[in-house]
Order: sequence, then structure tokens, then C-alpha cells
Amino acid sequence: MRHIFLLKPVDDDYDHHPFIETIREVMQGYDYDIFMSTYPDHAKKIIKHYKEPTRFYSVGGDGMLNQVIQGLVGTPHELVVIPYGTGNDFFKMISKNNDSKEVLKASLKGKTIPIDTVLMNNRYFINNACFGCDSVIANHVHDDVKIPKMFKGHQYEYSILRNFVQYPFYHIKMTSHGTLLYEGPVTLCACANAKYYGGGYKIAPHASLEDGLMNIVILDQINKGLIPLYIKKIVSETLDQDKHAHVFTVDEVDVESQYPCNLDGEEVKASHYHLEVKKNSLNLVVFDN
Repeated sequence: MRHIFLLKPVDDDYDHHPFIETIREVMQGYDYDIFMSTYPDHAKKIIKHYKEPTRFYSVGGDGMLNQVIQGLVGTPHELVVIPYGTGNDFFKMISKNNDSKEVLKASLKGKTIPIDTVLMNNRYFINNACFGCDSVIANHVHDDVKIPKMFKGHQYEYSILRNFVQYPFYHIKMTSHGTLLYEGPVTLCACANAKYYGGGYKIAPHASLEDGLMNIVILDQINKGLIPLYIKKIVSETLDQDKHAHVFTVDEVDVESQYPCNLDGEEVKASHYHLEVKKNSLNLVVFDN
């Protein structure tokens, strides 16, 4: 089997990547190639060239991973996730080891399992789509703003404080198989295939990659002064016990939202969103490390 590494440029350097030397060291004796993904859906275009079952390595964060899976869903190819981004939220579902070199070495002895993805309109996601203040925060976390020294290395937390203050509580309407699940202004609204989002917040503790279902987590409009309390509830995995929280488990859902969605770290704009679980649609390499 061939091994194809798809890398996201670091610091806009399209000629060099610090992980390439590690690849060359670990992959001695293997048939492999390395490609830099230089524009949206470039990874998908690269993948199309490979007709025989191939193992593809996504080297980057959740955004890069989302680019890679667009070409892998529904194919016999295999996916290895190498954590090399800011949040790496999806990777937390499969390992606690963030050492990229050790992950690569462990993956060579890993096994492949079929997992679910979710098709939202015409794009797949593997981790999470959100529609409330969580979407605003994620869409603006990388804005070119001056971050106070006390928040260095904590961009997401700073984005929470900066954006929640002016968040107008967007209205959403959500239905599943014709049944109304929720309608009204929300603080957060997450459609989760996996457990984590936002740089490590476990928004859907019971989510599974293999059950053919999404976990929907919605928090009503709340007093803005209570946001630290609700962050604590998310961290302690007790949000679902709160009277203002709503949790649904569905295989498909339609969402109408006033604000663009954030899908695996990428902003998506539409007037209507249809989300449908695609069971066992992606071959993921998992390993012990």
C-alpha cells in the first residue's frame, strides 16, 4: 500500500514544512509521497489521482482534516490523522498523545475501522458543526487582532470573551424527519459527530463515531454574566443536566440559521442546512499509543 502525506503549510511557507524530515526518517523502506495542500480542496484533487486503495495522512489541524476527508468519504482509501494544528479536536477522540512523530510510528501498526461522517448540504464533516455563539467564536478565532499577553496560547478563550460580549443570540429552527426539535434564540448549538470542539471542550460526551447518529446540544439564550458557569458545566460534562440545555440524538436534521455555520473549523454560509449521517463511510486508522 502507498502512503501519501498531505500537509498544510506552516506560517504560509509553501516550500518547507518542519514535519517533512520526520516523515523521511520514520518512513524509510515504505512507498510514500509528500504533497503540500496550497488552496481549498487541493487535497481532494490530489486524492482523485489514486485509484488503488491508498493510505492518506492528514498533517495539520481540524481544518486540514476537513479538506482531506472530502476526497476520502465513500472510497476504499484509509485515513491517518497526524495532529499538527492549533486545536486538533477530532484527534482527541482517538488518542491522548499529541507527539506527531510517535503518532506516525504508532499508526504504521494500527488497524482500520469504518467510522461515520456527516454530509451537510454538499460538504462532509467528521467532527462538529455549530450555529450559535460557538460558531461566531470559531469563525473569528483567527482574526488578526491584538491578543493580550495573558491570553497568549489561548486564542479560543480570548475569542469567547471578545465575541460573546456582543453576541446578539441568533435564532435557529431545527427539525428532524419533519418533527420540530427546537426553535428560538440560542447561546450555542452543536451538531456533533465527535465529542470535542473549540480547542478541547467536550461538548458531546456521549458522541460516538460508529453509532450512525449525531448528538445535538443546544443551550437556550442565557444571561451573559453566567457564561463562566456554563463553561464550567461543559468542562465538568454536566451541561446536559441544566434546564436550559437540550440534547437530541438523530441521524438527520434540518437547520435554519441567521448566522453562518462553522464546520470543522471552517465557515460555511447557506440559508438552509441539511445534515445527514453517512454511516461507516470513512476508513480511519486507529492505534494504541
